[in-house]
Amino acid sequence: EVENWRRVKLWARGQGDNPGWDIAVDAQDRPRIAFYPEYMEDGSGEQLYFGWCDVGCLETESWTFNNLGLGKDNGADPDLVFDDEGNIWIAFVAWDGSGLGLVACEADCTAPDAVWQDLLIDSYEVLEAEWNVVLSPTCDGGIWQAWTPSLAFDPAGNLRLAYDATYHGYCWWDTDYERWVESYQFWLIQRSVRGVLLTQE
Repeated sequence: EVENWRRVKLWARGQGDNPGWDIAVDAQDRPRIAFYPEYMEDGSGEQLYFGWCDVGCLETESWTFNNLGLGKDNGADPDLVFDDEGNIWIAFVAWDGSGLGLVACEADCTAPDAVWQDLLIDSYEVLEAEWNVVLSPTCDGGIWQAWTPSLAFDPAGNLRLAYDATYHGYCWWDTDYERWVESYQFWLIQRSVRGVLLTQE
């Protein structure tokens, strides 16, 4: 029944095609959210935020969110999980699609001065070094980009990540109209799925 559902407006989505968010609940059933809004006129968009609520979560004023301080263009497509000890981990797209990042908090994550540690897991330089792409003579180089990361912990406590990786080339031939173009077009050349395993030390 539609009338049985309730909702609450939390934040503006911003102006753009790819705002991102993810939600998980802790051991006390309290919701925690990773949120990446698109462009905002006040400059607050295109950055990663962590939001939380402990009680009264269908009321807007019950929610608080912190900017995780990763800077512009870091935080798209976030995926938030808890490990067995209740620590928070968020995988995200870094550098406007050019890499995969990870940010984590181990204690007092809802405090104003909470400490979040961030790490770049994969970058387009790593993908270029490991995956050779054969280009058409009509294309002049290109770049790898990361999309939609997903993370989970295995039974041994190791962190496993997977994400989409695409390679777009700078091409001077319009395949739709079969003609040369005066300025290059960005064409999808290759799409792959990449997995990453981080072991406990």
